[in-house]
Amino acid sequence: MDILEIVKVSLQAILHNKVRSSLTMLGLIIGVSSVILLVSIGSGLQGYINDQLSSLGPTLITVLPGKVSFSASGGPPAFSNSKLDQESLDLIKKAPSVEDADGAYFGPRVAKYKNKKVYISEMLGVGANFLKISNYELEDGRFFNDSQSKNGAMIVVLGAQSAIDLFGESVSPLEKEITIDGKSFLVIGVMKKMGGALGGATDSRAMIPSSTYVKQFGGKNFSEIIVRATDSAGADRASAEIKRLLGR
Repeated sequence: MDILEIVKVSLQAILHNKVRSSLTMLGLIIGVSSVILLVSIGSGLQGYINDQLSSLGPTLITVLPGKVSFSASGGPPAFSNSKLDQESLDLIKKAPSVEDADGAYFGPRVAKYKNKKVYISEMLGVGANFLKISNYELEDGRFFNDSQSKNGAMIVVLGAQSAIDLFGESVSPLEKEITIDGKSFLVIGVMKKMGGALGGATDSRAMIPSSTYVKQFGGKNFSEIIVRATDSAGADRASAEIKRLLGR
């Protein structure tokens, strides 16, 4: 039987069994389409996650305390058992593959502007080098300098969403006073919006000098230490060096 005869017989079989042939074709179309759709979704999701992580930089490392306590209310970690102190930070800075590092305090706070109250899940107390290490950018205003960071200045830099929640989109927060847990702070800057799954929490943050955080809200040891490795290839090496130094 030649090819033409095979095609002829096949077409006749399809025409005589229209319903069965249609269902078979439909099954093939759905099956192939499903595979293509799943592959496309998987590739798109992987690309999205890679973009989100890349926005933080391939050299960023976060050092957390060995034992973390989570609150029963479902809020952020309390870090009450943290042993990350100034000595830990000084040791980390000595690691050959570490470019810079900074200790951070954080906890939930309530910010208020006039009659508007906003719950801020991550009120950060950080140093003046935080922007350089974290790779975050300012949208407007300025970040606090080293002198303000050391002297406990009552100033705050708002995340993009925190600024919108407090002031709306038509009012500039700069040089306006807000209260954080009843204490007055001057808004000096607003962070650039990051967005996305990983950036959403960052957009809802607020940042004050670390010495201000300790003085106004308390805190003995750091909640975390953020580290910038010298290069992306040295990130794993920096992590190993940090583990070795802190392990002593």
